[in-house]
Amino acid sequence: MGAELLAILIKLNLAVSAAILLVLVARRFVRAQFGARLAYALWVAVPLAAVAVMLPAPIESARPQAAPTMAPRVARPAPAYPPRSLNLPVSRTVVGILPTDLRWMLVAGWLAGAVLTLLLLAGRQARFVAALGRLRRVREHGLWLAERPGVGPAVVGALFPRIVVPADFTEQFDADERRVILAHERNHLASGDAQVNALAALLQGLLWCNPLVHLAVSRLRIDQEIACDAAVIARFPNERRRYGEVMLRTQLAPQALPLGCRWPPAGVNHLKERIGMLKSVSHGPVRRWTGAAAVATATLSLAVAAWAAQPPRAPDPPSLTAGQKADGRALFNAVRAGDTAAVQALIARKANVNQKLPGDGTPLIEAARQGRIDLVDLLLAAGADPNLALNGDGNPLIVAAAGGQYDIVKRLVGAGAEVDAFVMNDETPLINAARSGAVDVAGYLVDQGADVNLAVKAGRVRPQSEEIRSPLSEARRFKRDAMIAYLLSRGAAG
Repeated sequence: MGAELLAILIKLNLAVSAAILLVLVARRFVRAQFGARLAYALWVAVPLAAVAVMLPAPIESARPQAAPTMAPRVARPAPAYPPRSLNLPVSRTVVGILPTDLRWMLVAGWLAGAVLTLLLLAGRQARFVAALGRLRRVREHGLWLAERPGVGPAVVGALFPRIVVPADFTEQFDADERRVILAHERNHLASGDAQVNALAALLQGLLWCNPLVHLAVSRLRIDQEIACDAAVIARFPNERRRYGEVMLRTQLAPQALPLGCRWPPAGVNHLKERIGMLKSVSHGPVRRWTGAAAVATATLSLAVAAWAAQPPRAPDPPSLTAGQKADGRALFNAVRAGDTAAVQALIARKANVNQKLPGDGTPLIEAARQGRIDLVDLLLAAGADPNLALNGDGNPLIVAAAGGQYDIVKRLVGAGAEVDAFVMNDETPLINAARSGAVDVAGYLVDQGADVNLAVKAGRVRPQSEEIRSPLSEARRFKRDAMIAYLLSRGAAG
């Protein structure tokens, strides 16, 4: 669970970072060529990229496989059957080589940082709202009047945002100035900018450890305000001077507003960008439509590229007929009997190679139990799942490790078997290798990322549920001196 969560966070950070970098590079060019509103629209690429990498990965294309032959059992190199998926198990990725305790420490650190970041944002929001004092509804204008002067105007809130103006709004601004100010704030409401900022704050909290996300949020808010300026100027083209003067009088905000819309303090140094927009000439409809098409194409292409960059996944297995299920039982019996010809014939008849038989296991578990690497190869090539487990029967890798079947262990790991897989009542592959004293198997598993200190419960119910087993404890319990020495040399504790 910890490894999977870390893998998701890494995937999200990579996709979001790539989208942010592209937007940061393109935003000013797009603003100059196609207008401020399309530059702001570029930021939709970031959540699209995040959503894209959370969708199911592309399905791995089928690869032709040679038909099974009746050749006698001979030693041979590992077959070139494709792995179940190029989307490797977590245990065989960078995350997978980390010790389990370190994985959970990283998850706990991320969670603590996310909670702290969201609390800080909530604190900023609370301070801004407190600075407003009691709000009074001005029904004829659909506004809320703050109790104190000098705070606002702003759009406050996310789910139900509202326009809040300072207590001295009518004294500070004349009627024409109030008209352009309210047009600005109402454009924020109409554009859903408050909801955009809420999503940005959430992303900032979840990906708090990524500095690009914090930079992106500040630039997003700047582009948002410039886009809102552009919309107001398009509506009041003769009010550029008045609008600029009002902007200078209202743009300095004493506090940030995570849930709402107000020119952020971090944007003070970018005031020239807003002034420059007021001087810019509006683009014609042809250029605007061209820009809209280009931005839409670019953002969708980035999302598709992020989705396609994921390692492909194995196709879902087809549903099984009653005949295939019956053949699955027959296949298991043929594996147990060591009848290679019958195994080949049943595979050719599309027998279920992943048939679960509680108390016995699966055909692949049985092949590993019998030490028949040739049958392991046949089953894997036919699509047998190297991670399919049954409580009490283990999984193929656990059974192979318990039997000291080094070649079969290598074959299964090469096919995608999880080296730290845990099955209740059967522990893990490394614990079973330690118990059997198979140092060569243990060494290979550790080299592939198995955690020498992974400790698990011996069972689900008492007294087994109170017993914790680890590779070192099992090696000591069965007096495997060579295994004890090896595990200690690889950092086993206890």
